[in-house]
Amino acid sequence: MAGEVPVLSVGLAHAAPPDTGDHEEVFGVRPRFSQCHNRSVVDASVLLRALPLASPEGTALSERQCEDLAARRRRRPGVAGELRRVLELSERFGESMPVVARSLGLSPRTLRRRLTECGTSYQAVLDEVRAERAVVLLTGAGASVDQVATRLGFAEAASFIHAFRRWYGTTPGNYLRERHPVR
Repeated sequence: MAGEVPVLSVGLAHAAPPDTGDHEEVFGVRPRFSQCHNRSVVDASVLLRALPLASPEGTALSERQCEDLAARRRRRPGVAGELRRVLELSERFGESMPVVARSLGLSPRTLRRRLTECGTSYQAVLDEVRAERAVVLLTGAGASVDQVATRLGFAEAASFIHAFRRWYGTTPGNYLRERHPVR
């Protein structure tokens, strides 16, 4: 069917019921139970499909929901939130993970384990903070790509451009042109 999403795997936080037949029928795969998080993995080709009922209103709603989700992520509780706050205060992100872990009163191993329990990693939180700071520096401060790369702790602009493309799916220059077209 055209509207079906090809589910590759499903993990559910609750214990397995005596009969998993209904789960298998709904998802099309046998779920793994008693996982840390509820999670489904789908074929990435789904992202290339055109949305059948796309509209400007739906797009605006989706963008607001994404902004809300990003705001909630910034307010994360626990060690991930504490790490985020420490990294947000960083000037050039030059501190290593062990240094940041000690500032939180943790060993690097304990920080890594607790972040894994939260479903994230040091690099993922660092990337979130860097990505947000990159947009602020490019749009608000009007900094050049070279200046932003230096401020975010990248050795060279090419490394920053590569990371920006991974975060936003486009280069910094295209990002600015798309969101702030010259009039």
